[in-house]
Amino acid sequence: MFALIGLSQVSPMLPFSSIMLLWIAKTVFIAILGAFLGWLALRIWDALTPQIPFRELIGKDPISTGCFLAGFLIYMGFLMHGALTAPTILGLDWLSSIFMLHRLPLVILSFFLMLFLALALFHLLDRFTPKMPFTSMKESPVACGIYMAGFFVLLGLMVHAALTVPL
Repeated sequence: MFALIGLSQVSPMLPFSSIMLLWIAKTVFIAILGAFLGWLALRIWDALTPQIPFRELIGKDPISTGCFLAGFLIYMGFLMHGALTAPTILGLDWLSSIFMLHRLPLVILSFFLMLFLALALFHLLDRFTPKMPFTSMKESPVACGIYMAGFFVLLGLMVHAALTVPL
C-alpha cells in the first residue's frame, strides 16, 4: 500500500502524517494482540488452577467484575504505553515496523514467562503458607476479582518492559 506512494521504508525522510499513521497502526496492533493475550492468560490460568474457577466466580459479583476489569484496563494501559513509547527502527519496511517483528518474539516470550512464573509462585506460596490456603478464594468472588486484577497488572508490567527495553 505504501509502496504505491513511494514510501516502502520507514525513514527520517517521511512526512509527519506518515509517521503518525505508523504510530497509530502499531498501537492498534498491540491493543488487539494485548486483548487476545489477556483472554488467553485468563483461559490458561483457569485451566491450570482448576480448584478455583476464577472466570466463573468473578462473574458472580459486580464488585469482583469491576476489580477484574480495572486490572485488565491497567494491563491494557501498560501495553498501550509500551507500544507508544517503543522505539521505531528506521529503515525497516512498513509491515515490520507496524507489527514490530524485531520485538514481537520478546513480547510473546515475556508474556508466557510471566504467566508461568506467576502460576509457579501461586502454587509455591500456597504450599509454604498452609495457614493461608489460597483455595479459600473460591469462597469470595471479590477476592478472585482483586487477585486477577493484580495478576493482570503484573502481566502488563512485564509486557511493557518487553516493549520498551532497548534492543
